[in-house]
Amino acid sequence: MGDDFFGHEIRHRLAETRIGLEHVVSKPIMTGMALITVDHRGENNIILSPGANGAYGAEDVASLELSGYDAILLQNEIPGGTNRAVLEKAKHAGIPVFANPAPVAGFERQHLASIHFLILNEIEAEALTGVKIKDVTQARQACGEIVKRGVKGVIVTLGGKGSLYMDSGGLTITTPAYRVEAVDTTAAGDTFIGAFVSKYLSGEGMEYCLLYATAASALAVSSYGAQSSIPEEAQVLEFMSGNRDLL
Repeated sequence: MGDDFFGHEIRHRLAETRIGLEHVVSKPIMTGMALITVDHRGENNIILSPGANGAYGAEDVASLELSGYDAILLQNEIPGGTNRAVLEKAKHAGIPVFANPAPVAGFERQHLASIHFLILNEIEAEALTGVKIKDVTQARQACGEIVKRGVKGVIVTLGGKGSLYMDSGGLTITTPAYRVEAVDTTAAGDTFIGAFVSKYLSGEGMEYCLLYATAASALAVSSYGAQSSIPEEAQVLEFMSGNRDLL
């Protein structure tokens, strides 16, 4: 993060939620910012200013000791060379990598063979495969193309149509979306990914992990804001318990 007001404010918020900050790097520039607009359907458009994220380089990765980690989650909001360095280091350490290629512009496709799980939305899947996704059948085709490129498992989120999972062993799971009123889709993808990875690493079955992530993202789109819309586990479990008929 940058050494500015926003960086200090974010550090304070993360500390309040007991998130470890020992490896957060400060750069003498502005903190990365996303300027978000939301339309009447709750869909968002984002203008990204990378700031300190764009200054996080391979030399910063070199100082990391990864052997104690269960997994690494990557996004495309840091430079491609930095992601390359992380993937190489994770491979040597034998640590699985979960990746979200957002923003998809500039995502290096040669990374795919080093990724255990790729989690992306239909627009990103279209950009990577060239398959125009209008329904689950086309999403299945896109997932197949991604798996062919070496990814062990892929999840394509489809908004109100739910999500599709496919892995290199041939397992395919379609998960419907919860029927909720979407007021702001900002952070829905990030919420889905974080929720899925947390449950997957806790040893839950794949179908449950996908359902839990779907519930978490349903709660996120039902509230305004980005970080403020992301639910805690207790909220997700309560929602799942009381809304089984909303799938």
